[in-house]
Amino acid sequence: MRKIILLGFCLLLSLGLDAQKKGDFYVGASGGASFTNSSAITFGAAASVEVGYFVFKNWRLSASAGYSFQKVGTREESSIGHVLLLGPSVSYYVKLADGLYYTPEVGGYYAMGWNVQQGVNVNVHGYELGLSLFALEFRPSEKLGFRLSVAGITAGEMVTPAKEGGNWMGIQNLDAVFNTSSSAGVLFYF
Repeated sequence: MRKIILLGFCLLLSLGLDAQKKGDFYVGASGGASFTNSSAITFGAAASVEVGYFVFKNWRLSASAGYSFQKVGTREESSIGHVLLLGPSVSYYVKLADGLYYTPEVGGYYAMGWNVQQGVNVNVHGYELGLSLFALEFRPSEKLGFRLSVAGITAGEMVTPAKEGGNWMGIQNLDAVFNTSSSAGVLFYF
């Protein structure tokens, strides 16, 4: 039994061999979209740019800046949100095949933006934590990579200022969801 466990452990360690090297640096851009049709129709689109550096073999640290658009509601009543996200993330690369890597990622982001609801602009700010569970990167050459992410978990809190009885206060909205939105990106390595 001990030999089987040791063999399994060695196989897991060997999956990451010959992956990304310490010192690799990249810049990239990605975009994505989501659509759901439950009680209220939701459409979302996002775009981001990022820079990253492999601090250890297979461990990537990156910083990104992104824009997100979301429309929620029906034709009669809807809310439109615009959010800018800034923050770091970390990812581990597991080699699946030659040039193909599984890249789960976790990140934390500061969010600021505005919502338009019934013709009124409202500023919002907060944070978001994200875990990308199903992410792959394909590197056909040393200098080029393509990324695909299809599902993840996000949790965040947005604070909306509101006026009640002449006093300003913050309305907090805490949210945690499993999302199936997809995104694709291109990375240029140096």
